[in-house]
Amino acid sequence: MISPDRVVGEYGADSLRLYEMFMGPLEAVKPWSMNGVEGVYRFLARAWRMVVDDHAETIGPDAEVQDVAPDQGTG
Repeated sequence: MISPDRVVGEYGADSLRLYEMFMGPLEAVKPWSMNGVEGVYRFLARAWRMVVDDHAETIGPDAEVQDVAPDQGTG
C-alpha cells in the first residue's frame, strides 16, 4: 500500500490529483502505478519550464510568452 502523503511529499499534490483524474472514474477499480505518477510529475515540470523563466531574478513568465490575439488561422 502506498501512502498518499508519501506521494504528495515526493511528487506534489498536483501530480497526485492529475494522475488520479487520468485513471478514470473514482468508483472503478484500477491498478496503481508509481511510474504513472512520475510521468505526470515530469509532464507538469515540462509545462512549467515552457511558460516560466525560473532563471531570472524573480520568477515570472518567460520572455517568449506573450498575450496576443489569435490570427485568422488559429482563431
